Amino acid sequence: MGGSGAIPTGRPGGGHRVKAPVTPVMDSVSEEGVRSPWPVANQGGCIVDHVVEWNVVVYLDEHDRQTQARAQLTTKDRELAGYGAARCHPFDFDVPEIGDELAAARALSDLAHQLFDAAVGDIGDATQHPAKISS
Repeated sequence: MGGSGAIPTGRPGGGHRVKAPVTPVMDSVSEEGVRSPWPVANQGGCIVDHVVEWNVVVYLDEHDRQTQARAQLTTKDRELAGYGAARCHPFDFDVPEIGDELAAARALSDLAHQLFDAAVGDIGDATQHPAKISS
């Protein structure tokens, strides 16, 4: 490794990622006018020219000791929704917050997998080759 700044990923088959020397600058503003917690420029002089903000909204519905969750992401290119559920075992105490947490976590996990699959598909479309990427 030496002084390359490469960090082993720990993934099967090896692989490295490059450590960028970034110093956080809170509330930077991009050229598009989007506020960002990331720096507009890092110590190495690399300019960040694409900053966007994505918001995920999580909707929760609890009824009869069962919680349903939907995590909704809308970008300029697509809309994705992840779904999750949780139920309270009949012998457990009914604590709705726990059901909310479990259902929301499952919905966010489902959304994350869909977003990953969409990125893999976009890479394949852009390169005209199937993408082989592990999460």
